Amino acid sequence: MEKGTMNQNVDQLKADFHNLLQNDSARKISVTTSGNAEDQLRKDFQSILQVIGATSLKNLSSTTCSSSLSIRSLSVDEDSAGYHMPSGKDLHELRYIAETLNSVGYLDKLISVYVSERKATMNAHLKRLGIQKLSINEIQRLELEPLRLKTMRWTRAMHFCLVMFSYERQLSRHIFEGLGNATDELSLTETLRDPATQLLEFAEALSRSRRSPERLKTILLLFKSLSSHIRDTDSVFPSELAKTIRTRGSSILSRLVEAARLTLLDFEDAVLNEKSSTAPPVPGGTVHHLTKYVMDYISLILDSKDILEVMIITKPSMVLGESTVPDLERILELESQSPLAIHVVWIIVTLRHKLEGKSKYYQDASLALLFIMNNVHYIVQCIKQSSELTEMVGNNYQRKLIQNIQQATTSYLRSTWERVLDCLKDEGLYVSHIFYSGVSKKILKGRFKTFNCLIEDIQRNQVMWAVPDRELREKLLLSILDKLIRSYRTFLGQFRSQIEKGKLPKKSIKYSEEQLETIVRSLFSFNCSL
Repeated sequence: MEKGTMNQNVDQLKADFHNLLQNDSARKISVTTSGNAEDQLRKDFQSILQVIGATSLKNLSSTTCSSSLSIRSLSVDEDSAGYHMPSGKDLHELRYIAETLNSVGYLDKLISVYVSERKATMNAHLKRLGIQKLSINEIQRLELEPLRLKTMRWTRAMHFCLVMFSYERQLSRHIFEGLGNATDELSLTETLRDPATQLLEFAEALSRSRRSPERLKTILLLFKSLSSHIRDTDSVFPSELAKTIRTRGSSILSRLVEAARLTLLDFEDAVLNEKSSTAPPVPGGTVHHLTKYVMDYISLILDSKDILEVMIITKPSMVLGESTVPDLERILELESQSPLAIHVVWIIVTLRHKLEGKSKYYQDASLALLFIMNNVHYIVQCIKQSSELTEMVGNNYQRKLIQNIQQATTSYLRSTWERVLDCLKDEGLYVSHIFYSGVSKKILKGRFKTFNCLIEDIQRNQVMWAVPDRELREKLLLSILDKLIRSYRTFLGQFRSQIEKGKLPKKSIKYSEEQLETIVRSLFSFNCSL
């Protein structure tokens, strides 16, 4: 129907109804005429609503639904994210038809038309926004990334829909306010109930789905979005529907809180029960994937610290089976720390315990020490890089971890290089008997031979070991070079005369100082990119 023709028909029908209302006898003998007029007005009312709905859908399809949308007091002429209120003329037509049909007792049918059309528009908007009904089983089968994307889409849709619902409230009031007992509230309730329920069903399904450590971020994203939007219900929904939504939303939030708590406990158990392989944990003693995974997960916890501080209200059990943990007493002293902070420290304590167990699978004691050095250093660096984590862990436990690194370094130097340095000591080189007193040529030659063999062995094995952190690697190499080169230089200087006098073959001295430094600096270079 052409716009001008429709307006003319509406005007004529209004006039017909006006005449019917003014003439009781005419009303009695014109029931058929009245019914036809009512039917035509209702169709025109529906046509206007369909045009309004199509326009808003067209605008949405060309607009990005932004997460920055907020609920605010919107006037008739304002729009947000392409969702437009009808023009003043359309609003006037809709209101006038509602008043006209209300005056002859046909408002109930008009409300049915209104609810049907607006619900269709709401459903179309939800479909365009990517909101679909998913069962608990379907959500459980979703992989992590698709679930994360759906949750982010739901969050953006929630923002947009609350703006959209706010417009719906204004539209309903413009058309029906004052026509009967809370007619506008009734029409709005029936319009918004289904789309609001559909939005909540996704959150509820996720709150009831299976837990896994990887899903914590999704749970927290949903909790943050839902909790912030629940507060807006009174300004958007009719009172009874708002009460229903708040009640259901609060129930979902409680389940999300419980899911977050249990997910954190599940993660602690997963770290504790992670099985150590009988094979070497990682080649070259580098940083273990468990260490990276745990510290990355702690970063995720820190990203949601404010929410989790409210959610986590109990301390961890702090039990590692039958094992004794030196750090346990320190953890128990953290009375002033929040339960979340104690959970974080306990996760690190558990990780440290697991690393100690994994190190024992290295057959080479020096490599086991290098493994501890690398992994604990990685933990300390992660702590230092975050002021929040530094505060949570505390200075005492951080110092303890640094001591672990120093002890492992000292033990590695002793385990690997003590025998090398022993070759460069003069103890046992001097002999004294009836015919000779001085340096034993045989023993000195044996010392150089042992020294050369040890250096070859270290070079062959430890060039395949790893110290991925550049600063730690340089510090370790300098410690080795400082002791090795100084001792080697002193030893050569002390017994150079023996060589010059021909008492020791020149080939016994296989390495120059420069060659030794080159060999040492070639160590720990395996897989050194993190």
